[in-house]
Amino acid sequence: MLDLTLKIKTANVPVNLPHKARYVEIEELPKYVSVSMVGTGELSLLNIGSQQPSPDHTKYPWLKLDATGAPVGWYICVNGTWVPVPLGT
Repeated sequence: MLDLTLKIKTANVPVNLPHKARYVEIEELPKYVSVSMVGTGELSLLNIGSQQPSPDHTKYPWLKLDATGAPVGWYICVNGTWVPVPLGT
C-alpha cells in the first residue's frame, strides 16, 4: 500500500474577483490553486524526459523527449538497452 499525501495551496486570489458562469470559474481554478504530492520519491510509473533513465528505473516505460520537449517516442528497456516501442496506426 502506498500512502500518498497531497498538498493543496491557494494563490493570492483577488478580493474583488467577480463571479462568472460556473464552467468559467472551474476552467480558471488552476490559476488560483496548486496541488503537489508530498513524499513521493518512490512513486514512479513511467519515465519522461530527454535523458536516458537511471538503471533503477528501467522497469518503467520511457516517453523520450527531444531537446525542445517534443515527444520522440515510447521506449522500454530490454536486457539493459532502451528500444523503441512500435506504435500501430
